[in-house]
Amino acid sequence: MGKKQKRGEEKSRCTRGRSIVDVASEALKNKEPLNLEWDKKTREPIGENAAKFGSWCGVVAQKYVSINLLVWYELEEAVKKDMLSKITGAFTVPKDCEDYCLSKAAISWRSWKCRLRRAYMVNKEGVIQKSPPDLYPQITPTAWTTFIAYHTSEEFLAKSEKNKANISKKETMYTGSRGGYRKLTETALTYVKEYAEGKFKSSGTDDILGRAIGKPEHPGSVRGVSSHVGVTKVFGKSERKTTTEYVKSLDKRVIDQHILLQGLEGVGSLLWRLFVEDKELDDEDVDFLDNLKQLTKTIPNAEEEEEENDKEGGGMDE
Repeated sequence: MGKKQKRGEEKSRCTRGRSIVDVASEALKNKEPLNLEWDKKTREPIGENAAKFGSWCGVVAQKYVSINLLVWYELEEAVKKDMLSKITGAFTVPKDCEDYCLSKAAISWRSWKCRLRRAYMVNKEGVIQKSPPDLYPQITPTAWTTFIAYHTSEEFLAKSEKNKANISKKETMYTGSRGGYRKLTETALTYVKEYAEGKFKSSGTDDILGRAIGKPEHPGSVRGVSSHVGVTKVFGKSERKTTTEYVKSLDKRVIDQHILLQGLEGVGSLLWRLFVEDKELDDEDVDFLDNLKQLTKTIPNAEEEEEENDKEGGGMDE
């Protein structure tokens, strides 16, 4: 059996993280920053490199900021300047968006500290880990010991309970993806463009919003309303016809021709009895032939129908 993977050393996370580090580090080394698009209104990064940018901000923060810093505003200006140079050296950042870079780094740093406490400080058996996780070699044993001491103190536990109580009062929770509502809007606009160009067709619950969210709609449910309110009450009755309505709407000539075809099959059976089996016609056979004769008189043939259409068209083809 192979070496057991240590907790926190998920293959997907390591692969994704190292890939971002390699790409950004190469851009930084070659002084060729990756192109990053910025929203003109919100001044937030958009496009294919937006997620890589966010991850790189987190990587830089993990390297330059101690896990034992209590509040971000106490970070030295010199450290902030070094971080900013690493971020702007790897991605194209306008001058008026540099503050956003540091804000993004601060958010990633706080999330990282929370992940360290929840996923790595205590193992599955509830035992505190005395050594820092191998996934983050920048954390020294001394820094890890200080980190554990603070997060097991009465001061921190009291703050934690207070925060849990405040969070429980929230009526709605954030359910956005990694890119937030900005990413959702960006994806939705892509499908709006495809819809306008005829490349995407909305059908039932497979609509623009469902595609943007990335999760199929539950049949019969409508987002944003009570579960007791169905699709029909919100959007009205569907225009689709039932099987019965569809059959009733069929051209009468098509139905009559279908009946005639069945009648011809009956004629074949009748002729077989007359000439092969040498049997005589009974009353039911006679009635069948009379009804078939009347039916053929009511069905126009193709030539008559074509002549009628030419008369109504007034010789438009000439």
